[in-house]
Amino acid sequence: MSKISLGGGLDAHRPIIKWKKGPADSIDIYVDRKDGKGFVFLVNDSTRDYVDNHPLPTGTYTQSGLTKESSS
Repeated sequence: MSKISLGGGLDAHRPIIKWKKGPADSIDIYVDRKDGKGFVFLVNDSTRDYVDNHPLPTGTYTQSGLTKESSS
């Protein structure tokens, strides 16, 4: 797995997960919405900068990502 630059922000009041692809083929994004479920799979994204269309929760929540590379 590769290290990538992972960041975030807001896009029209929706969370946006910003990442630079680099050598990765895609990234699995997980989210903890502080609803007692812990980190759950959100999406496998193969293009940079994913917009999460889930309504913004009150307070804070956490997102994390794991890169995937194909073995050539």
